[in-house]
Amino acid sequence: MKTSLGIGRQWFVLASSACISLGFSAAAYAATAEAAPRLKAVAERAVFQSNFDFAEAKWERVSNEDADIQVYRWKAPGKDLFAFKGVAIVQAPMPRLVGIIADTQRQNEWVPDLGEARMVEQVSALERIQYLHFETPFVTKDRDFVVGTRASFEADTRTMLLDFASTVDPRLPKTDKVRGRILRGQYLLKALDGGESTQVTIQVYLDPMGSVPHWLVNATQVGFPRRTLTALRKQAQKDDVREHPLARAAMNGLFRTPTELQAWLNANPAASTF
Repeated sequence: MKTSLGIGRQWFVLASSACISLGFSAAAYAATAEAAPRLKAVAERAVFQSNFDFAEAKWERVSNEDADIQVYRWKAPGKDLFAFKGVAIVQAPMPRLVGIIADTQRQNEWVPDLGEARMVEQVSALERIQYLHFETPFVTKDRDFVVGTRASFEADTRTMLLDFASTVDPRLPKTDKVRGRILRGQYLLKALDGGESTQVTIQVYLDPMGSVPHWLVNATQVGFPRRTLTALRKQAQKDDVREHPLARAAMNGLFRTPTELQAWLNANPAASTF
């Protein structure tokens, strides 16, 4: 287990958190060593809790409703709920999309049904904890989630992975909403066309908990990948969307080792400010 940064095939483990959220700062990165015991405990809880693996998934194409956005489903052995995946090309550079994903304050502009996204703690330059509240039809209670995410960048293929799952945090006890559970979710962003466009893949397996029948959950969740990718495309066209500087630096090959990454963070202390 790594609490900050791990290397393997040029993968940088850039931990963050929230269904889809990144944040980095040199000061927070430097603080990691000083608060190692506390950060280790949080990292174990927030980033590495899920043992659900998409590697064995046998995805089935759902429909050809929108050939531009491909949607798949997979039912894990012994499970009633489907995992869903969506794949689409977005005409925007990968760092621009990371900037959208990282901007907690604006996530409700594009994430379907999101009522509130709140940062709980940016534990280090490489990790956060976030609270998410999703609004549901009036006949059911709203759902909320506490989620931890690990982000990775592969320099050779210019690909970023956001890997997320539910976590438990004592600062966020259950509310009058139903506390849902994300067993595993991933955003995979791969730069294409010389960096001018991005292939975005989202796959998620979640249980909203409560008394909603699983057949109804499956019928509802099948639309989530398409709605999310459609909204991400629209958000990427807004003039005030900013690139994430760390993602741009990673794409440009400005660091390929932990030492080079820390040096870059030290030289760019405000690089993650939104």
